[in-house]
Amino acid sequence: MGPARAVRGEAGPHAGAPRHLKNILTYLTHRITNAVADGLNATIQ
Repeated sequence: MGPARAVRGEAGPHAGAPRHLKNILTYLTHRITNAVADGLNATIQ
């Protein structure tokens, strides 16, 4: 079987961008991310 892109179609690497638009707009509005929570989670694990 060929590359996964050939199976899904030739939509390109940014085809899923509209799904993440809300998250992108939230970041641009508030300028916060979950980096602190991710760091804490990594420390706990």
